[in-house]
Amino acid sequence: MIVEMEKLLEPFALDIRTYGNLRNILVHLKEHGKTIDDFIEYANIMQEAHIKGIAEQEKAQAEHKANSLPCPECSLLMTLRPVNIDNSTQTGDDSKSVWICGNNKCMYVEYSEKTVEQWRDEIKRRSGNG
Repeated sequence: MIVEMEKLLEPFALDIRTYGNLRNILVHLKEHGKTIDDFIEYANIMQEAHIKGIAEQEKAQAEHKANSLPCPECSLLMTLRPVNIDNSTQTGDDSKSVWICGNNKCMYVEYSEKTVEQWRDEIKRRSGNG
């Protein structure tokens, strides 16, 4: 059976790890009285979950990008954070938000009197989505 499986899988040029994983799956199916159809059904469920996860991740990235501006120093996207909302975020001025560059070599910071919500509205307006 192993030789037949190797010939069957040869066109796919599977690496050793993938081949081993596939072999383990087939052995498991056989030992537990499962069919290939059971495996295909399970694989389809897992693929749908994977596709849903990717879609959610892309949506989150798009939302992050929609709430970001490029750093004027290095062009990486900056993160917007509220300030002066509690004792741990006091800046000693009238700032309501801060843009922080995520690039450790740049570390650009810009304080603003606009709130996070005002910035989000402005970014939507600039991008034509609002």
